[in-house]
Amino acid sequence: MKIVGIDSLIIVRIIHSIVDAIAIFALFFVAKNMARSNILALFACGIYAVSPWWAAGSTYLLAESLLPALFILLLAALVAIREHPNQMHSWIALGLFAAILPFFRSEMVLLFIPLVVWAALVSPARKRLRSAVCVVLAFATPLVAWVIRNYLVHGTFLLTPPVKWYAAWAGLGQVPNDYGYFVNDQLAQKLLSSKGMAYQSVQAEAYWKAEYISAWLEHPVHVLQTIVFRVKLILTSVDLKFGNPKLVELTDYLFWAMLCTAPIALFWLLWKRRWSDAFLVALPAGYAVCSLGMLYVDQRYVRYASLSYLIAFPIFLAAVAELPSLFLNNWGPLQARISRAVVATVATGALVAYSFILFPIVRLLALEAAFLDARESRSMEELTWTGTLEDFSIHKSIPDVDVSESSGGSTLAFKAKSGSYLLDAPMKTGSGDFVFVRYNLILEEGSLGIGILSGDKKRWLSFRLLSGAPGSVVEGSVFKKVEAGSRLVVTSEKSDGSYRAVFKDLRWKIACPQGGAPEPLLLFFNKDFAAMGPCVHNPVENQVE
Repeated sequence: MKIVGIDSLIIVRIIHSIVDAIAIFALFFVAKNMARSNILALFACGIYAVSPWWAAGSTYLLAESLLPALFILLLAALVAIREHPNQMHSWIALGLFAAILPFFRSEMVLLFIPLVVWAALVSPARKRLRSAVCVVLAFATPLVAWVIRNYLVHGTFLLTPPVKWYAAWAGLGQVPNDYGYFVNDQLAQKLLSSKGMAYQSVQAEAYWKAEYISAWLEHPVHVLQTIVFRVKLILTSVDLKFGNPKLVELTDYLFWAMLCTAPIALFWLLWKRRWSDAFLVALPAGYAVCSLGMLYVDQRYVRYASLSYLIAFPIFLAAVAELPSLFLNNWGPLQARISRAVVATVATGALVAYSFILFPIVRLLALEAAFLDARESRSMEELTWTGTLEDFSIHKSIPDVDVSESSGGSTLAFKAKSGSYLLDAPMKTGSGDFVFVRYNLILEEGSLGIGILSGDKKRWLSFRLLSGAPGSVVEGSVFKKVEAGSRLVVTSEKSDGSYRAVFKDLRWKIACPQGGAPEPLLLFFNKDFAAMGPCVHNPVENQVE
């Protein structure tokens, strides 16, 4: 944004909000053309609005947070040009718009490939070559201009940062291995320094390239395993890091409902010979798999991939509504309209019910975030830590434990089944208390979870999965309303076997007032609402300057 003269985060937020708002209209346009129903198109927009991974991800102040909205706009442009494929200026405009996306994620530079395929699919036979050339030249023009600009400013012809081979090599560390591959920028910099190379330099890229090629020659099975891991990550998971288990559960229901129906919708389109519609459905997920799936992926990079499932869902419902026509001879336009209305009504009712269940959970998360934002940093720092790692006890169900102390922290090694409680500590909380938990650890083997149990020990009030490649540093904080008798628990996750981690920091404090529950928006406008209710653990909280 600084390149175009925008350096205010508020303005960036406003621009972000505008693009997100426009994307809803573009999504309606795409869904209407593909599902051929206004009601089902509105249904698709409703799903996009309530899906936690899109709603939360769009608030990140990161370039990739805009990718889902931009990809929707790109899909709308593809649908629009399908109606007028003979117009040269339309293909030029499409190429110029698509060229915006590589400035948000460098792997989008490969978009010229699906653009050429689209030109071949929708252009008249005699104009396919011309359309493809126009869209590719238009797409390349801003990128070439950017390369020239980089040469004039930095003295080198460069389109994207010199990290693609490092990303490919780091991707080898996304699956546990004994070959020395890891995902850790700090360790990578130390490795390069030991060899006399600078991070993100031409020499470093040459080194990573040679190492990656060697991996294919020496450990091809492992390389293929990392690719399978990334493909699975892209297609079957979403970027959701909330600690509320109920929200995660609701998200899974919605996501898997869309995922499971997407292949049916795609098969339906192919059976109907709607080739261009099938291409549009497959494009978001397919592009993510064929680009980042081959190198390195973080879930936040590919939030646009699940747009394939979103677009496919109303098509699946349209197919369900059309299904009786295959078996009933007297099926006419009236019956078709009634069938589609019934399917749309049932689907919309389910979405409304889902939203009503989701709303109080999201409201509680907003309330907790607002409490945290409204606090004075001074008062937060002055609070005494209620508990630390020393207050934890090793769970009695874990017999094989090795504990060692070093300057880097406490190293704990376990052998346990997935889902076992490893560490357990009482939080000494009262009813209605809010707690602030801070954690910082290095995962050396296996994945862990950290959660807050309810007072009756029957449900999670908060839970976070702590996963990553060996050597990954995982740090963060949790701010949660708890119950009397709540406990902080560390669990083993994902697979049975050995777990090893270095705990550099794990502590908590009673950090917010007991009792008061104002609306979240009030807290943003008046921080004094955060001091509602007594809090015996926090004498600083109720001091008003």
